[in-house]
Amino acid sequence: MKLIGFISLFAASFAASFSNPGNGTPPLALAAEVEWSGDLEITGDLKLTGAGKGLVFPDASRQTTAPPNYARIIIVSPVGTAVQNGASLLAKRAAIIDASTTKPYLIKIEPGIYDVGTTSFVMGQYIDIEGSEIESTTIAGTVENSVGVIVGASNSEIRMLNVENTGSSNWSTAISCSGTSPQITSVRAFATGATTNSAIYNSNGASPVLTGVEATASGGTNSYGIYSDLSTPTMLRVQSMAQNATDMNCGIRNERSSSILTLSDAKGQGGTTAIGIWDNNNSSSKIVQVTAAAAGGSTSIGIKSSSSSPSISHTIATGSGGSYSYGILMGDGTPVLRNVIARSSSSAHCTGIQNSGASPVMTNVTATASDGTTSNYGLHNVTGPGVITADRCSFTGNTRSVSNVVAFTFNMGATKLEGPVDSPGTWLCANCYNGSGAALNASCQ
Repeated sequence: MKLIGFISLFAASFAASFSNPGNGTPPLALAAEVEWSGDLEITGDLKLTGAGKGLVFPDASRQTTAPPNYARIIIVSPVGTAVQNGASLLAKRAAIIDASTTKPYLIKIEPGIYDVGTTSFVMGQYIDIEGSEIESTTIAGTVENSVGVIVGASNSEIRMLNVENTGSSNWSTAISCSGTSPQITSVRAFATGATTNSAIYNSNGASPVLTGVEATASGGTNSYGIYSDLSTPTMLRVQSMAQNATDMNCGIRNERSSSILTLSDAKGQGGTTAIGIWDNNNSSSKIVQVTAAAAGGSTSIGIKSSSSSPSISHTIATGSGGSYSYGILMGDGTPVLRNVIARSSSSAHCTGIQNSGASPVMTNVTATASDGTTSNYGLHNVTGPGVITADRCSFTGNTRSVSNVVAFTFNMGATKLEGPVDSPGTWLCANCYNGSGAALNASCQ
């Protein structure tokens, strides 16, 4: 080791050639460069002075300042293989037993792959987890049964890393939150390898806050980018994708949940059924400035609402390909749509919005069906009863712009109907017009 600078050795054994007199005289001081090629034992203080001077190590690295002595920042570094790294990460987490609101911790993870195997990394309250970058820091595992590789905790945040669950027989989840409300920020979550795959799974009253998250699930029988059951997640600038499952591919599924989704994208790709966003079983999500898309499924649905009452605004919902495609598919409930575009294209049967028993309130909604080889419906009401309110909307389809059944009451104002109109049901139309701008009567004829 080479020591450079003005060196004072207090009560030190520097070698036989250098000794502290120990009789009250000043300690040995060296003002020149000192080079030492063997072992050096120092039992007292070693003081370096002089700007830019320091220690030069055998690898030629230079240290001119002392390393920081963190009290509540735990640094996790790669120690060997990915499995060894994962074991080290779990051990560092387990060693924190006194975190509290007045004693928070940060676990800072250096770049590398940390494989925790079948053991979840369980977050703790008042313990934040921070990677070095999404592209360079990965926590991976093969945890089963909808429990994540990462298990969330309230009063904590995980950020700036990649989480992967790459295989289990039943249900593969990258991040799970059960009754907890962590913040998940700038994280990429990926799940594959099981019958059911979900990148993020929220349950039992969970209320996580997701910001800048990429969630992807792939393969198996059913895949969900983000699946929430009895939960209230808040999602901002989220990209959620499900793909390559044989049956269901759903970008975001809400089951008995009230999600808030803003400035985000959700997509389902392929399989028997592809869905961008699905509100099911008394869900009541708030969807604002979102693009929801489905493509390549036998049935493709941009947004599906089943026995639910979502609020959807400033959103584009598209379905394309396969036998049946829908921009929006509604069944029961009272959805509210404002400033929404619903498009369906390039299927055998295309429908901008299909309604089965719901009573939606629509304002400034554009529903368009095109390029269907068999049928194109702008708005297709198939079963009732229900009351439909449409104000300043536009419905376009060359088979029917609006197709109605007897059980529905239709209240429509200042709305464009481009394509033939079915007449069954009760119609109350005011200031409506066709594709040529000609006024329609009170029955929209």
